[in-house]
Formats: sequence, structure tokens, C-alpha cells
Amino acid sequence: MSGSLNWGLILVFLPIGLGVASFAVARLLRRRWARITVRVFGSILILAFLGAVAEIAPYLWALHLEDKWHAASPKTKAQLESCLSLYSEREIQTSQSMWGHDYRLQPGERMVQYRLLYSAPLDVVYTSTNTIVAIYTSYE
Repeated sequence: MSGSLNWGLILVFLPIGLGVASFAVARLLRRRWARITVRVFGSILILAFLGAVAEIAPYLWALHLEDKWHAASPKTKAQLESCLSLYSEREIQTSQSMWGHDYRLQPGERMVQYRLLYSAPLDVVYTSTNTIVAIYTSYE
């Protein structure tokens, strides 16, 4: 596990490191075209790093919140929502759920989808009294 984690860290931080280093190297170059080329290359690497961070941040946030609500073991809507933050919610049909699409709603049940940071969905089945029946995490 730690070996793959080290490679993951290298792959994440290599572009930002190279991007920043390219700006330092560009100052040492005499030719204008070389300085511009190295700075453009460094800018692309930095933008790639920032894009990757923006893409993975909702997933990491969802994992963080999942740890919170797993530990709390919520039984009601209010208990679950006290563990969540930065989310929106809407009622959905089970067919719209990535992992809960096979669930058959019983009379009085409804499925609510929470979107954590507007991308990572968490689908929850509630009874009419807001008791949790099932939870489906679509970002797994």
C-alpha cells in the first residue's frame, strides 16, 4: 500500500514541482524564445496540477464526509445531515441512482440524492418519518 501511495504522491506533485522549477530555470536562459518556451511549459504543468486538484477534491471531500457519517451511524435524516456539509439535495427516482437503481421503493419511501460539492452523489432511502432505510454512495 505505501509503495503505491508514494507513486501516487510523486505523480500528483511532480507536475507542480516541474512547473515551479521551470520558472526558476527560465531566468537562467539567455535566449528569449527559450525562456518563453520553458515558462509556457511550466504554466501548462501548473494548470494541469490545478485541474487535477479541482477534479479530485469533491471525491476526497465525499470520502471525508463518509468517514464522519459511518462513525456516527445515523438512523434519521437529521442525524445524517448533521454529518454532511457543502451539499445540495433533491428527490430522485431509484432509476437515477448509480448504485441504488435496483432498489424497489415501498409505499411511503422516497429516495433523496445529496450532491456533495455538486458532484459526488450520496443516495438515501427514507421512510415517511425520515428514518433511513438504505444508503448508496455513488462515488465509490
